[in-house]
Amino acid sequence: MTPITAEAPPGEATGFAGLRCSSCGADAPVGPNFICSRCFGPLRAIYDYELIATRLTRDVVHARPTNMWRYAELLPIDDAPSDGLPVGFSPLVPAPRLAR
Repeated sequence: MTPITAEAPPGEATGFAGLRCSSCGADAPVGPNFICSRCFGPLRAIYDYELIATRLTRDVVHARPTNMWRYAELLPIDDAPSDGLPVGFSPLVPAPRLAR
């Protein structure tokens, strides 16, 4: 695995270790799944927190671009997508008419 640095693109190596059923404990294939195929229980993301602790610091996060991929180690993905529009850090705009 390639360590993620401030210069390396996020998603090359993450702390995401897979999906596991919260009810029966079965491992599930990584993908857009949210329920266990055995018992229909909810799936939860499993992380390698020791790996994340060695790679992710406040300085590393601060040095990355302001998008959601700066937190790649904490997202349940194997690799960050290489195409598409940037996601995250959208500005909040006051909407007084909508608030009324």
